[in-house]
Amino acid sequence: MSSLSNYLVESLLTEMKEGTIVLFPGGFKPPHGGHFELAKRYASEPTVSQVIILVGPEPRDGITREQSIAVWRELIKNEPKILVQQTEVNSPLAAAYKYIETAKPGTYALAASSKGEDYARVKGFVKGHTEGGKYARPGVLVRELPLDAAPVAYKNRSEKAAKYAPGKSENGKGISASVLRADLKNNDKEAFATNYPNVADQAITDKIFDLLKKNTNESKVYVTKRITGKP
Repeated sequence: MSSLSNYLVESLLTEMKEGTIVLFPGGFKPPHGGHFELAKRYASEPTVSQVIILVGPEPRDGITREQSIAVWRELIKNEPKILVQQTEVNSPLAAAYKYIETAKPGTYALAASSKGEDYARVKGFVKGHTEGGKYARPGVLVRELPLDAAPVAYKNRSEKAAKYAPGKSENGKGISASVLRADLKNNDKEAFATNYPNVADQAITDKIFDLLKKNTNESKVYVTKRITGKP
């Protein structure tokens, strides 16, 4: 291949990569500061044109997809490159495969940290969509774009809050949705805020807490009515 041909190929690949759309699928029941941090990190990448959050349908402990989407919208108000969409597929990886099936021509990547088991799944995802792969489509390029991102850890949790989910809710542990739900269950707004260390405006975390608490309580009342026939 001539030097001109090499230059044209490299230029085309660079142009395609600079418009990469990152898919970030998950249950997000609800999304927490760790999810938000990864989405923001991708949105700040110069080669990324858009980050698409794909929210699965299955509820968890009374938290619904609609609530998850509402929380995401609060978190990304000042993040124009991040969008939220619903998916009908529960498995995050399967949701990404499903999205690519009908995706417009372009360049795509799957959100993941280079640390941990998730990256092995990313490599399989890319391989399956590479030319000659089972899921390859003309005009659709799927590339690796891992981030060297450590989990966002808890800090400033009280001794009481550290006991809500032993082994998970102590300071220094990675933020998790299960601890966030435990904070809701214990009606601890201060502990709840520790799930969003990257949200500076307390009014936002208060609003998310009230939104989730209100709807979770309404779900419990509805279930009670169905089971007992009593309000």
